[in-house]
Amino acid sequence: MGRILALDVSECNTGWAVVTVLGQQPEMILASGTITTAADRKIKPKGADDIRRVSEIAVALREIAKRYEPDAIVAELPYGSQSAAAAKSAGICLGVLGSLRVGLGLPCQWVTPQAGKGAVCGSCKASKEAVQEAIIEVWPEVGTWKKHEHIADALAGLVVARTSDLYLMVARIRP
Repeated sequence: MGRILALDVSECNTGWAVVTVLGQQPEMILASGTITTAADRKIKPKGADDIRRVSEIAVALREIAKRYEPDAIVAELPYGSQSAAAAKSAGICLGVLGSLRVGLGLPCQWVTPQAGKGAVCGSCKASKEAVQEAIIEVWPEVGTWKKHEHIADALAGLVVARTSDLYLMVARIRP
């Protein structure tokens, strides 16, 4: 039995779930949550506040990894190039993922939001609500959790990864 840390990293709300992988579906959710950070307009310059927020996310993720000892990470890649602020936030989140990968020394699988939508809903253009509903069908407990939409996105990435070599390795399944 292996463990995977599924992530949906965002500067405001980072959804995470640690799942046990037994080679059977659905996986069992061992723990999950949302790491929330908020801008502090009193901190100047604004970049210093971004560093504070990303540090909070990085510390929380390291603590989660230390507590649950995942064998691998599956993460939805952030996107957001509609504006300069969204692109900057996406870049910050990519930095969190890269440093987490190097800092923990774990194998990683990166997935796109579109792949997650396609894997759980059959269409890469599915709405966030449709993704949440599909995830809740598999893991009903997710619907009862606070800020479950972020956890649902992390789990959608896990669904994408089910056919990957990394997933199979963690599940101890021989292809």
